[in-house]
Amino acid sequence: MAHAFLGIAGIAPESLTLIAKEGEFEAALPCQLFDAPFATVPTSYSAFGRLADAEEDPRTTALLALAHAFVNPVPSTTPSTACLPAIYTYFGQFIAHEVGRLSGSTDGKVINLNTASFDLDTMFFPAGKFPSEILTAAPLCVPFGLAALGNTSPGTTADLSDLPRAVTGEPVVPDRRNDSNPQLAQLHVAILKKYRALLETSSDAQMELTRLLHSITIHDYLRQVIDDCVYNDVLHSGRRLVHAHKDAKNYFLTPIEFAAGAHRFGHTMVRDAYRWRRAAPPPDAALEQLMRQTYAGEGLTFDAGLGPGESIRRIASRWTMEKTDMVRYPGAEEPNLANGIGPALASPLQTLSGKYVQNADPLSEVNLAEKTLMRGQEVMLPCAQSLWALIEPVCGRFLTPEEISGSVGSTFFDALTMKNVDAPTLVERTPLWFYVLREAEVLQGGHKLGPLGGRIVMETIHASIEATGCSPSGLQPATLADLFTETT
Repeated sequence: MAHAFLGIAGIAPESLTLIAKEGEFEAALPCQLFDAPFATVPTSYSAFGRLADAEEDPRTTALLALAHAFVNPVPSTTPSTACLPAIYTYFGQFIAHEVGRLSGSTDGKVINLNTASFDLDTMFFPAGKFPSEILTAAPLCVPFGLAALGNTSPGTTADLSDLPRAVTGEPVVPDRRNDSNPQLAQLHVAILKKYRALLETSSDAQMELTRLLHSITIHDYLRQVIDDCVYNDVLHSGRRLVHAHKDAKNYFLTPIEFAAGAHRFGHTMVRDAYRWRRAAPPPDAALEQLMRQTYAGEGLTFDAGLGPGESIRRIASRWTMEKTDMVRYPGAEEPNLANGIGPALASPLQTLSGKYVQNADPLSEVNLAEKTLMRGQEVMLPCAQSLWALIEPVCGRFLTPEEISGSVGSTFFDALTMKNVDAPTLVERTPLWFYVLREAEVLQGGHKLGPLGGRIVMETIHASIEATGCSPSGLQPATLADLFTETT
């Protein structure tokens, strides 16, 4: 089956430089087509691959009804059924950014502004492309190697626990999405602190850090979120769906089914509030309060600058993260826990301010479930049934129609069984994102992804690591706790 090329909206295909290989395509586009600040424009763009043929979905009314059925009645401080530390939510978001950055889409046309390989292009600037803002903002920013950290303290005292920022507060990082919430931003900071420490001891700190993150991903993150059968099958027998039985080092494109569908399961792991030890009072910070501690949230601290007439914006030290807030350590207090995986969203994500959402009206409210389902429709994701038909029957089973629509409440049931003119119901041809959530809930109790969602996620990340020239099966065990050792 040919893998379709997904172009960028508004650019004629004939204007692209296409390099075809094995039915897949890569597009090299002029940098000026992407208006990004601080010299973060990538020098080339990749298409997204497809695992199955694109499918048009005319069932907009049913999809909107499904989106508005998402509610989360669980209090924010109630332990999750999954009992997984919240750091896994945001490490998953970090990986998603690493291997996929969708441009604006129209009629299914999107491109990937990041590389498909897990190569830390969201963390490091290309050699010789260091933004001038970092070099001129010291001591607000302290550069080292191919990265920098930001100062959380006014004056000249270095407390490097923030992203590097311009004086306006705008993050000076290759992928500004890593400032979408302080949990992710603080994970970014922890990774760069580890890199800074490695510069003192390693002849190739960037490579050593990359391999550490690969090891954490394979031996900790994926082991925690993937169905056990799928995890072991992929690790020991290879990929069966994503770049199946091929060496991803030669050529790999992130599947659109991963980027716009399956890997967005992490939306449902976000909680309404998190215990933030340094932010007192209150000890539990609402999600909206945390998200304001970003450039988009307009809640960064405003300080007098370093000279007459100067002013700076930065995150306040009380909003930086204690590692025990998010990571589990023996003998330490239990960290914040993620929500279980399933068809429910934290209430703030049902009415998310448009200022946090790309291409949205800043004054609008965005339902993240609606945004996700409509994006799937725009890029013509195949339904779950079409993807399951491509998988060798090694692990698990497909949900029955009764399992897809049953025990989810009348609002979900009505949307899933809604009759559509000349189109099947959502139960018969199920949107991929919803199916992945429902599969995890029914077959795994919300603890892990099921056999379809787990395979798409596991195999995509496995291939993205292999695309860097690393053999995933040869990585030494490591955990997320190792990332924070002697760095925070």
